[in-house]
Amino acid sequence: MQTLLGAARGFYAAWCRLDAKTPKSAAPACKLQLRSIHRVHATAAPSIELILHFAGHCSSSNLPKLQFLITMLRVVSRFSQPARRVATAASKSIVGAHNMQCRCGNCAQHPMGCTCPRCQSRSFSLKSQSSYDIPKTQTAVVFEKNNAPLQVRKDWPVTQPDELKPGEVLVRLAYSGVCHTDLHVWLGDWPLDNKLPLVGGHEGAGYVAAIGEHSNTRIKIGDAVGVKWLANSCLGCEDCRKGHESTCVDADLHGFTVDGSFQQWCVSFSEHVTPIPTDLPMHAAAPILCAGVTVYKALKEIEGNCGDFVVIPGAGGGLGHLACQYARAMGYRVIAIDSGDDKRKLVASYGITDFIDFKEGNVKEKVFAATEGRGAHASVVVASGGDAYGDALSFLRPHGAVVLVGLPKDTYITAEVFGSVLNSHRIIGSYVGNRQDSIEALKLAAAGDVSTTYTIEKLDNLPSVFERMAAGKLAGRIVLDCE
Repeated sequence: MQTLLGAARGFYAAWCRLDAKTPKSAAPACKLQLRSIHRVHATAAPSIELILHFAGHCSSSNLPKLQFLITMLRVVSRFSQPARRVATAASKSIVGAHNMQCRCGNCAQHPMGCTCPRCQSRSFSLKSQSSYDIPKTQTAVVFEKNNAPLQVRKDWPVTQPDELKPGEVLVRLAYSGVCHTDLHVWLGDWPLDNKLPLVGGHEGAGYVAAIGEHSNTRIKIGDAVGVKWLANSCLGCEDCRKGHESTCVDADLHGFTVDGSFQQWCVSFSEHVTPIPTDLPMHAAAPILCAGVTVYKALKEIEGNCGDFVVIPGAGGGLGHLACQYARAMGYRVIAIDSGDDKRKLVASYGITDFIDFKEGNVKEKVFAATEGRGAHASVVVASGGDAYGDALSFLRPHGAVVLVGLPKDTYITAEVFGSVLNSHRIIGSYVGNRQDSIEALKLAAAGDVSTTYTIEKLDNLPSVFERMAAGKLAGRIVLDCE
């Protein structure tokens, strides 16, 4: 903790030198937020007092400097997790109001807010209500056929409340994330047939607008909920009883067997929509509902120990940048593998210093050099390219595990039996999380341990998003504004 205090004071001294003025007004919102934290460990108390002291010398015109300090407290890897949570809370008190209303996408990268006309002119109107005016038609992006031009339909029908079956809910979507799975479904390059015509998407965040009659549920109209890949399951079979709802033979899948989140109004199921924490912005929640839950579940499959080395091929992508953060939050030492300066910088922004560019030199040698010459305890492969899956086994030490997460087309993994047996290697497939995994993943994001790098675009822009995704030109996630 003394290291924390010393470093923070150094940041503060540098901050003060930036401006000869010493503002005297306080930042009461920051103080109030910090003092309302109930779960911070006692060792973080000096950090609270330190930030409160700085906040007392910070006027609204100098908030970016306070934000700089808070950012420094969060990214320095040796700071304790309680201290980072304190800094996160301070940050939320400053940026939360604007981020809840942001419609341009810039605020996700510039948390002190932006001056774009869209944000300045109006706030996001969709919010929790006790009742909703439900239209007959809506805007939706429809896959009429696989690998055919996407259709942006303005006349797609909206299911009316009296048409809902018991257990069904109608969700007014605010945002939808875009996943690489959506691209595969549209292209039709999986060995499974999807529903056609189909409204794709499975990362929807919105509000319950109607509930089917005779539904036995705790969900209420106006609740903030997430619409995930797993739309529904029987909850009575062996897999469901064991918490493996995703492998239920009667499972329905949003954006595959039933219509998904690339629309404004979506029918889902009361037992499987996920409650979204009130302190997590809806646009930030959307990518967590698939990407976040998927990598969180994959990391749980490792069953490792705090301090274990975990290699993440594809670390700078939509799944990868979240996997890096969840892994750090779970106490793992992360070695990121990807290519390009943009992705290197993205990974570094989460406090991860071990980055290996797979286009520069021998990746295996670099992994072993970074892991004390023994190899990694686990490799969680989230890359979209097939080569990463074949290489992953070579990174492991004895008793290591490879967790396969991505779904590249026509990709196979070959393991040498003799070496795999002698080294007790494990190969694990991990396919999304269950209902409890989803709740846990969202709670970690709400607590500030995980943040999504994303930009917000209009729902109509999905064809362009798919083009860039197929070309590998996306860093982080894209979130579609469904209003």
